[in-house]
Amino acid sequence: MSNNLVQTLEQLVTTGTQLVPLGGFEFSGYNARLQNKYLEWRKACLETLEQAGPIGVPYKNKVLGDVNGAFFFQVSAQLILVSVKELYEKLKTSPELATEAPAPAPPLVVEAAPQPVAQAPAAGGARVLKPPPKPAVQPALQPAAHAISCRD
Repeated sequence: MSNNLVQTLEQLVTTGTQLVPLGGFEFSGYNARLQNKYLEWRKACLETLEQAGPIGVPYKNKVLGDVNGAFFFQVSAQLILVSVKELYEKLKTSPELATEAPAPAPPLVVEAAPQPVAQAPAAGGARVLKPPPKPAVQPALQPAAHAISCRD
């Protein structure tokens, strides 16, 4: 897996090295002519960074954090190329750093609780629902008004 990943990163670095100088500049606009090729390369880079496992997550987050990443600006392409190059150099020297990304967990299936079946009344008459009983109210302490009398 790691040899295959290193070869893929090497191909992406080669492609990016040729592609980056062709990107547009922020003041003149992005390179719309090669936009599709750039987007394919960007997508392949993001997928490869994800396949690298935990070591590729910071690089992927850096690429995804680029505001203009979806457009073929030279700066955006350079950011991706630098990230892929750094990961390539790390994995070339120590391929054991790459671990397979955990397989996505299967969707959690929650079974709905069985609904209680309403049973028809045995007598066959109309069913009458009674309100719940009221809680017992404790007598409130009221001032003894009758104890106060007018003494004139």
